[in-house]
Amino acid sequence: MFRYKNPDISAAGDQLIDTLPMKAYPGMHSPSEKRLFAGKPQAVTMPAGASAQADLNTALDALFNHPNVGPFISRQLIQHLVASHPSPGYIARVAAVFNNNGKGVRGDLGAVARAILLDAEAANPPAGSVGKLREPVARVSHWMRSLAATSASGQYAINSDLEPLGQRPYYAGSVFGYFRPGYVPPNTTFSAEGITVPPMQIVNEATTAQWVNLAQRMASTGVGSTGTQFDVVASLQPLADMVAAGRLDALIDHLNLLLYAGRMSTSLRQDLMEAMLNVGGTDAEAHLNRARVAVFLALASPEYMVQR
Repeated sequence: MFRYKNPDISAAGDQLIDTLPMKAYPGMHSPSEKRLFAGKPQAVTMPAGASAQADLNTALDALFNHPNVGPFISRQLIQHLVASHPSPGYIARVAAVFNNNGKGVRGDLGAVARAILLDAEAANPPAGSVGKLREPVARVSHWMRSLAATSASGQYAINSDLEPLGQRPYYAGSVFGYFRPGYVPPNTTFSAEGITVPPMQIVNEATTAQWVNLAQRMASTGVGSTGTQFDVVASLQPLADMVAAGRLDALIDHLNLLLYAGRMSTSLRQDLMEAMLNVGGTDAEAHLNRARVAVFLALASPEYMVQR
């Protein structure tokens, strides 16, 4: 058993419970012999009398070196970064790098990340690839980075806005995360073909409507609250300046590059242009409102939800 050394683990009794490392209690550790993967090629025996820390190190090493670990971790990292339903070949190529980074090192996650992002399947998805559904946290962080959002408090207090979307940071409903890696949306074309789309597990009518509402605030007032003001606000003045200069196409190009990696459809471009032209007025506030409506539609579009 591992926990922080103070036996009073209540929040009131130990304010540092969530920040200090866990520590083994020798009195709660069995000194008997232990076996992992008995009868398997990966079988490991922990001798009797070993300390809790020694047994833990042995167990972690045994798990880390199990042949299933590379494919297991690789698949889930690919799902979070590139594709919800990676091909067996993609998983195998990344797992091979996890097993050996080319220099005899196992578990080099930097090399694994490069293998995932630079794989041919990431740059040129095969026909029929579903890509990946952007998770709520990824959408909000993408908006913050793309439009230079700043936090008045320095805390980026957005938890309350993300909770209705099913992904409040650090508050997953299970130790296994917000959704299952093998989730297949029922009664859909995905289920008919056995395609996994993990983030769809937290998508429903309510979370979809909440996202549209949040996107509207992201494009206008800002999000998060410290009690007296919106905490996280994007910098839209550069976009308003483009509008003032009559450079609406340049504004759309800018959003296409930052939010869509250059893959915005022609029809969506036309929708953004039409929406901006329908905003009345010629003063500075009107220019800003045109920029706001373009950002809102770019964020709320189903096209934005799917990353390919």
